Amino acid sequence: MEKGAPDIRNEGEPPVKRSRETMTRKEEPVGNVVGCALVEQLSGMTGGKLLHPSQDNGDDLMVQTIGAVRTKPGRGVRTLSVSCSDKMARWAIVGVQGALLMLLLEKPIYFKTLVLCKDTDHCVEALRRAIWGRLEAAIETLKEPGGSDSFPGHCPDIVTAQNGLPFRFRKNRPQPKNDNGKYQPSPCGIVWCNVSERPHEVEISGRRHGVTKRKLTTPTARLRISKIELFASFLRTYERQTIAMDDGRHSIPPNEPTDGGAEDLNNLVSSQRQQHNRTITDHHRAVAATAAVAGESAAAMECTSQQNGRQPVSDIAKLCYSAAKALSTDYRQRWTSVRDAAFGGWTEKPASFEQFQIDGSEPAP
Repeated sequence: MEKGAPDIRNEGEPPVKRSRETMTRKEEPVGNVVGCALVEQLSGMTGGKLLHPSQDNGDDLMVQTIGAVRTKPGRGVRTLSVSCSDKMARWAIVGVQGALLMLLLEKPIYFKTLVLCKDTDHCVEALRRAIWGRLEAAIETLKEPGGSDSFPGHCPDIVTAQNGLPFRFRKNRPQPKNDNGKYQPSPCGIVWCNVSERPHEVEISGRRHGVTKRKLTTPTARLRISKIELFASFLRTYERQTIAMDDGRHSIPPNEPTDGGAEDLNNLVSSQRQQHNRTITDHHRAVAATAAVAGESAAAMECTSQQNGRQPVSDIAKLCYSAAKALSTDYRQRWTSVRDAAFGGWTEKPASFEQFQIDGSEPAP
């Protein structure tokens, strides 16, 4: 099917996939991180699908419009996750830490450098536009008066590794002589974390590889990077930091045991505390947000705030994942402003996906 051609099929028939060979060099370049002559020479079209196609392009999901938010590329079932370049653009503004960690940190975490492997086809100008350039106008409108901004944003430096060792699995590597000259993608993924316990895992379909069918719905099948495991690790770290602050300390004592996911997180939190030498912000707003979610009275909320100035751990542990994220009011407000100003088509996942608690149960209605 040619680009822009009408969708001619009988009612009830599935949509016809457009041939990858129909794109010519005169058409718009591929995806959201392209724009250089090098990439324009590519004959295949591998960009992700548009989230909101318009009638102007014939409702074509694969029109390569620069700057539009896209889902991950692929030929399978359409995903709710946006493309890598869109995620990196979000991180460049609000940080990579997310809402939960902002309850522990003094400032957001930005990537300093984006390193590309040797011999990787790329265009620095297109990468910078995709990660930062397309958002500059929106960022200017969101700056706080007086030059003070909790989320200043940062465009990472883009460099190419010059160690003489090309990445073994780069896209433009030589084709194999067997298997019809094509590489077959693996159904598995490798998860690596710089922690002492279970530093790497193999995942398949969102679960740990090798788990028996009988245990697929048990905690044994969970990956360390699953939302529920990260949430549990966050709560353990939050509890230790709260105890340390109540005791007048700035960090967890070295002899106290930590789980693998919390050891580096505690070091990061402690480092930011020592740099700024002040208590965590957002505590009183966190109390207010928790009271709204849990339906507590204003009197109880005020009493809790006066007692310790921080949301009690027992209260946060009772909240579901989405309610705990709602405590990070500054982060949520900035992300909402950025999304409305620059990412109008960002995906909205069902709220039920985040209605879980650390024991794996759903919250009471």
